Amino acid sequence: MSVRLNVVLVQSAQMSGLQSGINQELVMQLIGSPGLDLAIVSSLDRATASETDRLLLSSLQSDLAVLDWRDSDDVIRTLADSGLTGSRSPHRLDPDVPPVEAGQRRIYVVDLRRGDRPSDVVEALRDLLSQRRVVAVPIVLNRSAKPADKADATEPRAVEPANRSMSATDEVGSDRLSPTTTQVTKKRTADTAEAASPPQRPADATSDRELDALVDDVNDAHW
Repeated sequence: MSVRLNVVLVQSAQMSGLQSGINQELVMQLIGSPGLDLAIVSSLDRATASETDRLLLSSLQSDLAVLDWRDSDDVIRTLADSGLTGSRSPHRLDPDVPPVEAGQRRIYVVDLRRGDRPSDVVEALRDLLSQRRVVAVPIVLNRSAKPADKADATEPRAVEPANRSMSATDEVGSDRLSPTTTQVTKKRTADTAEAASPPQRPADATSDRELDALVDDVNDAHW
């Protein structure tokens, strides 16, 4: 759920032309500000507010900002009399207020009699909205974040062999070898196979030794 801030602008029929012009500028800028939900009422007082205004104020349950041409303490008392309770909370345009304890409803009051420009008022409200988002975002991240060590443990890692020696078969069968290199490799393979085989005795040398042995036996015989 996105973080939003309710903004109530009081626009009374008794306002001057200057006040009405400032309110009109505030309305134009607030309507184009994402996250700021603007509501316009004619009065905060239950006795003078219309039925629509009373229904609107009673539907606001979360923190809100109130823009009015009255003193901030007077605004808080009027809201409380109308059943909308909360604590006046500090912000950029109302800094001299003690912080509100956790769990209490915050009401940010802007006294338009201070003479702040409409752009400054809207910027202060945007700053309040940003502060509320900073508090909410880490809660979402902590629930869904995946620990780095678990992510590394579940993802397989490719291990490259340190060294790969090419066998004689790979050398001969490789398409990247030149014809000359292939012939040299085949010759070395043939020489290695010939050196490993046992020597063969010539057939003629064997026949001569057998004949000499036969002659020696005849000479040694006693006739």
